[in-house]
Amino acid sequence: MAVQGLRVARKGAEYIGTMEVQEKHRFDERSLARFMAAHVEGFVPPVRAEQFKGGQSNPTYRLTDGAGRRYVLRRKPPGKLLPSAHAVDREFRVISALNKTDVPTPRAYALCEDDSMVGTPFYIMEYCDGRVLWDPLLPELPKEARLAIHRAKFETLARLHADGELVAAGPWADDDGALLVFAVDRGRLEELLDADPYYRRTPGVEVRSVRAWTPVVGCFSRPDRA
Repeated sequence: MAVQGLRVARKGAEYIGTMEVQEKHRFDERSLARFMAAHVEGFVPPVRAEQFKGGQSNPTYRLTDGAGRRYVLRRKPPGKLLPSAHAVDREFRVISALNKTDVPTPRAYALCEDDSMVGTPFYIMEYCDGRVLWDPLLPELPKEARLAIHRAKFETLARLHADGELVAAGPWADDDGALLVFAVDRGRLEELLDADPYYRRTPGVEVRSVRAWTPVVGCFSRPDRA
């Protein structure tokens, strides 16, 4: 187990930090600076972009302005995409909604859906420096540190679920207040739901299937909106 953890950590180390922006992901930094000057409070031109290493479906950049302040930009990749794919606008709405709670999230600054700025839609948020923990077993940390990390994780999950109105009205819910559940394996999810007595016994809780091509495979309606 320790050897496996070491391999995960070594592989993860390859994806930590930034690099020069790849040719296929470059954009006009002057155009971005004009947008940020108009929409990002405290921004000081010019802006310099570096690309984060590692695999992400949406190209992600670390921006540094003329005063040394850092930001993060996430954008849709260039090229032909499925209409519902790479929804950076949804990411921005989720982060913006969480900014109003005590769930720790970076500040969401601005969303731009105008392709003429950097070639594809994007949003800008606060840059938060920190550690990247690739192995969930945290083998490199002492027991006390692992315990603190796991406790913080569960406390954050509890905060995330504490605000029922935010969850029901937020960007992760559909128009009737239903909560969307994401899973990779539709068959396995339905199997679990069939086996779970809560969903078979509780009045007002409805489980509905949705289109097969989307990663959203289940929809749980709130009892008060059923």
